[in-house]
Amino acid sequence: MTHNVSKDFIFTEDESGKMKFVGNFDEYYQSEKDPWDQSAQGESAEYYIQSRDRVAAWLNKTNANNILEIGCGLGYASEHFANIHSAKYVGWDISESAILKAQELFPNFNFAMRDITTPNLKIEDKYDVVILNQLLWYILPQLDDVLKNCLNLLENNGKLIISNAFAREQRFGNEYIDGFAGAYQYFGSVRGYAKLTHAEFNDEGFRNQDGLFIIENNACSGTD
Repeated sequence: MTHNVSKDFIFTEDESGKMKFVGNFDEYYQSEKDPWDQSAQGESAEYYIQSRDRVAAWLNKTNANNILEIGCGLGYASEHFANIHSAKYVGWDISESAILKAQELFPNFNFAMRDITTPNLKIEDKYDVVILNQLLWYILPQLDDVLKNCLNLLENNGKLIISNAFAREQRFGNEYIDGFAGAYQYFGSVRGYAKLTHAEFNDEGFRNQDGLFIIENNACSGTD
């Protein structure tokens, strides 16, 4: 018998433990008040707060004024970043329901419904920083297109910040990225006008490892 996780809408899991991506994000946001504990009020609060603090610390290093968070959900992460690093924040999400709720919760931010997995996404706006926060597992099959789109959204010398939890026993997407080491290999192989400048994981007793990657646009080749 098959049972489901993420309120039946995001992944399904069979008896063998194999997970399949479903991705009904809009239905999930309509049925759940606080998907994935985004408000950081539940059991994931400690992890989310520390992970978002790490992203905000890097934002402070960039002096960024124009920041885009992709997969912003209800906007709680953007609010967290803004409380530490003052800037103009824009949030994108594939779910219209998420965007409507985010705009109601945080009217001072600009939110829009966009699909970052669209090949060759045509957006003229440019940003100092683009953030992919806790989004990786939902975009794995389209990751090449996502990375290209994110880099095209950056100003020269802008930064792509990728922050994500890595399960100790990953049960989905290993053929695309296998754990933190696989993500390091993938993002470290960026070619052309971008490079991976920083990669680390933080394991402080959480259920997951917190991975952080910084990719710089229009930079010299090589990794640190």
